[in-house]
Amino acid sequence: MRLSVITHDRFLLSTFIIVAAFTALRVVHIFTNGFDLFFDEAQYWIWAQIPDWGYYSKPPMVAWLITATTSFCGDTEGCIRLASPVLHMATSLSVFFIARKLFNERTALLSALTYITLPAVGLSSMLISTDPALLFFWSIALLGLVYALDSNQWKWWLLAGIAGGFGMLSKYNMLLFVLSTLGFLATSPTYRHHLKNYKLWTAMILALMMFIPNIIWNADHGFVSFLHTKDNAQGNGFEFSPKHFLEFFGAQFGVFGPLLFGTLLYLTYTKRSHPLLAWSIWPMLGLILVISFVTRAHANWAAPIYVPATIMVVHYLVEHGKIVLVKASLMLHVFLWLVVLVLPYSNLSFTSDKTSLSHWQIQDPFIRLRGWSELASAVKTQLTQHPDVAIITNSRKIFTELAYYLRHHDAPLVKWNPDGSIRDHFDLTTSINNSDHSGPFIFVGRDLLDEHLNLYFKQVTLVSSPIIIQQRPKDRQYYVYYLEGLSL
Repeated sequence: MRLSVITHDRFLLSTFIIVAAFTALRVVHIFTNGFDLFFDEAQYWIWAQIPDWGYYSKPPMVAWLITATTSFCGDTEGCIRLASPVLHMATSLSVFFIARKLFNERTALLSALTYITLPAVGLSSMLISTDPALLFFWSIALLGLVYALDSNQWKWWLLAGIAGGFGMLSKYNMLLFVLSTLGFLATSPTYRHHLKNYKLWTAMILALMMFIPNIIWNADHGFVSFLHTKDNAQGNGFEFSPKHFLEFFGAQFGVFGPLLFGTLLYLTYTKRSHPLLAWSIWPMLGLILVISFVTRAHANWAAPIYVPATIMVVHYLVEHGKIVLVKASLMLHVFLWLVVLVLPYSNLSFTSDKTSLSHWQIQDPFIRLRGWSELASAVKTQLTQHPDVAIITNSRKIFTELAYYLRHHDAPLVKWNPDGSIRDHFDLTTSINNSDHSGPFIFVGRDLLDEHLNLYFKQVTLVSSPIIIQQRPKDRQYYVYYLEGLSL
């Protein structure tokens, strides 16, 4: 987009300036808040060291993004997370263009500002995950589709197809975008003829071709990513539980905002939804609501629906003289985000104990982003006292955090899974069963001596007192053992 176009478009310029300001603050925040990497983030960083077409639990886009950002600014936590706020900025601008095409400039500006201030977007901008890329490509695919349906020009169909392909390489639930599109076309008298449009099917074939390398990677690895996705949806097994449904449903008031989600439900109940946007919302949200009745569903599983939902809700409120609710929602979300922004720099005393609340001591909302570098420092001390050892652990979380925070140390890491079961990426790639290391080892674990270690090692020695880290629930204890004489 040329700068001259932006400067001559008052609404677009205002949107760009405000969204860019939010993004700049978020970029500064991720570089200065002092938060350790979450273990999923550390895992994605490990993947990024060897770019590939797929990984154990996810498609490759999140690793590719980390490879790109760390290639020019290093391996700090801020650099690893840098793509998140930038992608959310780009998604906000995409929301602007979708809303302007479907409705008007006022709705476009307010939709873009509403999106960038959503509670879920504010939180997501602090971390690197699969969601920022998915939301960006979902929004670009929707943008291409909106323009393609109006003009039937090749460039818009191809844009939708390319975005769909990249979206599938970001997260597998991008497939629901395709199903929603077909559902909309099949039920729309105005646009049903596009089901016979070769440009639509060319776009879909293009998206599939872009996704084929990941399919090939999965075929070479026993379709491990697809199986993990199924297991993730199944959770701990299927069991009818209204509690899980209520937890997921209630969480949507938090991630989308109470005023916005309440309005979305009202629009659905009164059947005042925009058909295309509704088809981009309810197939996914409805499916997850059904799943939540039988297993635990994470709040972010519904994240892509808030691109179209933001536009639909804001348009309704603006057109029906309820713009005060849009402004109230914006102010509420900005206030909450500013609280989150300043907490890391405050002098408040935090605790990890949910029951320990007082005037000066509150539960730390970022507790899961603390303590890992401290654990790695304690383990590093043991490595100094025991040179020429490998580190071994039976925990994916510990493995990923030590891999990142001991990245400048020469000690190799090995995953302890003597039964050969594959539960995560590291069971697949660094298993003790396929390792060249026979010991000695430094074992790091959450539990006091697991008796089965004595079945595999001749000598098992506790080499330090428990390492106590402030993490939830309450304070967690980690134990370090010196192992010799491996026998598998």
